[in-house]
Amino acid sequence: MKLIYMGTPEFSVTVLKALMEKGHEIAMVFTQPDRPKGRGKKLQASPVAIFAKEEGLALYQPQTLRDESLVTLIKDSGAEAVIVAAYGRIIPDEMLTLPRYGFINVHASLLPKYRGAAPIQWALRNGDAETGVSIMRIESGLDEGAVYAQQAVEILPCWNKADLFDALAEVGSDLLVDVLDGIDGLSPEPQNNAAATYAPMFGKHDGCIDFSMAAKDLVNLQRSLSPDDSIYTFINNQRLSFKDVEVSDMINDNKLPGTILALSKKCITIACGDGALDVREIHPAGKKSMPIHAFLNGHPLKVGDRFGEN
Repeated sequence: MKLIYMGTPEFSVTVLKALMEKGHEIAMVFTQPDRPKGRGKKLQASPVAIFAKEEGLALYQPQTLRDESLVTLIKDSGAEAVIVAAYGRIIPDEMLTLPRYGFINVHASLLPKYRGAAPIQWALRNGDAETGVSIMRIESGLDEGAVYAQQAVEILPCWNKADLFDALAEVGSDLLVDVLDGIDGLSPEPQNNAAATYAPMFGKHDGCIDFSMAAKDLVNLQRSLSPDDSIYTFINNQRLSFKDVEVSDMINDNKLPGTILALSKKCITIACGDGALDVREIHPAGKKSMPIHAFLNGHPLKVGDRFGEN
């Protein structure tokens, strides 16, 4: 099948590779424009842009899809469908009916649960035991289109965001290929809008630790951010990111949330609203991440000190 592809992160690269391996013709690829990243703010291409260039695919990186020239481009391409996988742009309504099979989205949740931009992160943050992938037709409204197929995926307790992204990309790729193979015999099912939940992008303060939360919820929050980000807190006017955390076996005997309950060379145990949190690796602002014994050498904390106080 001749396809147009729209995607941006590594998740999208996995899906694009699967389409190409199955012999689908990729007429052109759309991805986000290069963005400044890192301390030097150098422009960096998306993983999809890098892959498309390596494969010699026609690549477009528009700032917006609301451009009549793009409507004409898609209409004249001869593509039978546009595949969307974590592209990061709203598709204008006037584009949706251009290809024969419309726009087909690989969405990383079991719709109508977790509509929106961050379904993988919210599944981890909420401590879900499973999530999945939905292959859906894009229609007006945020992730409200009818669903061709779904497949559930168990979330292992040790998984972080990257692990779940990888697992869902593989499942989504296979499911999409199956849908395209049999699309003429499929009737997509409308979603139950009354059961919808939403998964907005995290804000820059979402990782700030509220120690009144349960320890298990803080561990889940860290899983939803890791490996490229971390939960963080403050002590003695210093920001600290916690890189390696787990629920402690120690019981919090009514200590105020954020209070240090125990210190060792391996971990710091901190009181939470329910239970306690073991921290095994810390990343002080402006420095490298370090194990607890190295951190304590330069930061003489003691039992009874409290985190969360700027």
